[in-house]
Amino acid sequence: MSQTPSHEGHTRSEHGQNEHGHNGHSHHGHTVAAWTLSIIVMVASVVSSIGVILANEFVFWAGVVLIGVGLIAGKVLASLGFGKKS
Repeated sequence: MSQTPSHEGHTRSEHGQNEHGHNGHSHHGHTVAAWTLSIIVMVASVVSSIGVILANEFVFWAGVVLIGVGLIAGKVLASLGFGKKS
């Protein structure tokens, strides 16, 4: 099976797959929905961690609620067309 260099510097097989078995159309979460979810969940995790460090239950649970908000926001954005296109 011959391999040719692609525009990304990866080699591709005759079947269009690179050395990782992908066909070059992998999004790796590069969508508005994925970024929104990731950012909200990261901020929420920091908030919860601060709540644990300060032994403040309200701050901890506020972070947990924000994690849920992030998950819902990501799902809603994906359903509105801001996620990975099928």
